Formats: sequence, structure tokens, C-alpha cells
Amino acid sequence: MESTFQNLEILKVLNCQNLTNLLPSRPSFQHLKELQISGCRKLVNLVTSTTAKSLVQLVKMRVDRCSGMTEVVVAAATTASEVDNIIFSKLKSLTLEKLESLASFCLGNCTFKFSSLEYLRVIDCPKMKIFSRGELSTPRVKVRYGRGVGEWRWDSDLNTTIQQLHEQKVRIVF
Repeated sequence: MESTFQNLEILKVLNCQNLTNLLPSRPSFQHLKELQISGCRKLVNLVTSTTAKSLVQLVKMRVDRCSGMTEVVVAAATTASEVDNIIFSKLKSLTLEKLESLASFCLGNCTFKFSSLEYLRVIDCPKMKIFSRGELSTPRVKVRYGRGVGEWRWDSDLNTTIQQLHEQKVRIVF
């Protein structure tokens, strides 16, 4: 089964209401370019940090209407001193929408590098106070919030921006 996952370029999982575990913890997705998960209300997280490291070709990720999801990437590191370094070098578009339980993209000790990320949208994620607890590198992303044209905002880094918009209870659209 792992060899099947290695060749996937697009993976869409839609309206699997009772799905609790999307992927085995160690498959490689070295060719995956697009990942969309929608309407999986019992799914708590999307991938482990080990699996996330294999998403080297990923260009677009969308997660929406998964009411039970608390984090997108769950850290595989077992001790506080271990850090998982995850590089999404080709990811250009990330959408997190209508995730009522989402607290963070990752609550564990992970460093994320989003060198190509241009479009980040976080819509109707009322519990999301920070993007990630670990270090973040987002050199190209611009932050837009509000419907329609919206307004541009950047408060020193992505975590600070999300914290301030959350405190102001602004409907966030990046």
C-alpha cells in the first residue's frame, strides 16, 4: 500500500464523516502536489510530522469542514528537546476553513519553512490562537483578513498576526 501512496499527485478526501485516521504514520508522498480534505468531522489531525516531511512537491493544501480537527500536523518528536524540521518549499496555497476545534497548525515542537507560500487563508477557525508553537519562516506570505477586498496586516510574524486578529475576533482570511 505504501508504494501506491508514493505515486499519488492529487489526493482528495471528501465527506468521510466517520474517518478518524487518514493516513498511516509513515507513508511517503514524494509526488503529491495537491491535498484536499473536506467534511471529515471525526478527523483530529491530518498527518504526522514524519509524513509531512515527505510532502516535498506539495503546491496546494486545503482542509475544511473537519469539526473535530485540533491540529493539521501532529509532531512525531517524543522529547521536548527533539525538533522536527519540516520544509514546504513548493507550497503556494494553504486554506484552513470552518475548523471549529482547530487550535493550531501544529501544537508540537516543529520548525516550518514555507519558502513559496503566497496565499494563506484561515476562515472560521475560532479556537486558533497561533499558527504553530515552533519556529516559522514565511518570507513571501501576505496577510489579508475580512471578506471581499479585505485589509492587509502584518504584525512582525505569522504567530503574532494570528494572535492579534484572534484577540480582536476578526474573521481571518489570509
